[in-house]
Amino acid sequence: MELTRKWLKPRYCKIFAQVAVRENPCGRSNTHILVHCPPRLLGQFKRQVLNVLNEACHGLYEGAVAFKRIGSGNATLQATLGKLDYMCKGISPEEAAVLGINPIPQGSIYGKPYSISQDIHRAARRRYAEAAEG
Repeated sequence: MELTRKWLKPRYCKIFAQVAVRENPCGRSNTHILVHCPPRLLGQFKRQVLNVLNEACHGLYEGAVAFKRIGSGNATLQATLGKLDYMCKGISPEEAAVLGINPIPQGSIYGKPYSISQDIHRAARRRYAEAAEG
């Protein structure tokens, strides 16, 4: 997340928005990352991510990294809830019930199962709301 933020933030945004969810279905560990990247930077961003991962992993298997553009930049509530449902499918049944998500077991994860960039984390959202109130 740190490398993504350091690359994107100076080129584009004041608020860096990224959510990563780790899962381990059938013993095949993987991570889903949802990050806001403007279309004009997407090609450069993909190359940067692939270069960093290739170096960090000492090579990548074909198909190890997939990029998928989601939406057209104008998120609707339905689209946002669909992303939430997909990325959070491995949460506990109790948490899923609160969010209205259909949980699907995703295996055991050691360490943090998810991360949220500081610019959009709970404390930041609270600061933004307080600033808007005046």
